[in-house]
Amino acid sequence: MIRRHFDEASVATQVETLNVAVQRDDEDELSFAERLRRLNTECGLIYGEGALKGRFLEGVHRAARATVRERSTPGMTMAELARVAQTKGDEHR
Repeated sequence: MIRRHFDEASVATQVETLNVAVQRDDEDELSFAERLRRLNTECGLIYGEGALKGRFLEGVHRAARATVRERSTPGMTMAELARVAQTKGDEHR
């Protein structure tokens, strides 16, 4: 279905952008999580919730990364994980 609307090169570029996404210096953790969700939607929802959380864990700023990994549980939603990261990021900032 995606191929009907986008050419393969565009989709490949979007997927690569998602795969290497990291939190920007001027971006808080909630905004980063939202950007990942948006990119995932643009890529045709290639990642499920668990894989998207993993992508978030890899890309979140290192000041919050250890705390987020410690508190992450399989049943935790992406929004909950982002709030944990946001709290730790706010403490760091």
